[in-house]
Amino acid sequence: MVPFRVTNRKQRITREDSEPQRTQRTQMLKHELVHPQINEALGRAGHHAKILIADGNYPASSKRGPNAEVVCLNLSPGIVTVAQVLRAVLSAVPIEAVNTMGIPVDDPYAQRGEPPVWSEYRRVLKASGLKLKLEPILKWDFYKTVESSDHVLTVQTEDEIPTSAYATERPASVRFSA
Repeated sequence: MVPFRVTNRKQRITREDSEPQRTQRTQMLKHELVHPQINEALGRAGHHAKILIADGNYPASSKRGPNAEVVCLNLSPGIVTVAQVLRAVLSAVPIEAVNTMGIPVDDPYAQRGEPPVWSEYRRVLKASGLKLKLEPILKWDFYKTVESSDHVLTVQTEDEIPTSAYATERPASVRFSA
């Protein structure tokens, strides 16, 4: 067996003995998600753990599970989005379900149909190769789901949409499979 070490910045694998140095390009992570705190939380999560990817209006400080960490990625309006975080998370871990906060039928926004961003979430799911359906959960049931002990992580984005559309983006929640 030949000992190898991974050098940091240039991502080289080098032999530690006296033979001439060999270099091979390699990626440290094989997925799109590189945020260390999010990767750490995902690594600690187990079967059926829940992750909330919240828009900028979601009350992340008060609507979360007792075991949930909050990672704030709300840099400036529209950066980063729920769909961008969803894409990264889907590249990193196996998922069994994706839910979004549903709209009650008596809500004035329900008359307009689904929020346009749901189509974007579906495109992200399809592009990831997963055959999962986006499943809405009505607002108050969604809050109860998020407040469970299985909720391990909230990623707060600064997702926004024009005021001519819906008042909020509608956050997404994902659940691990294995």
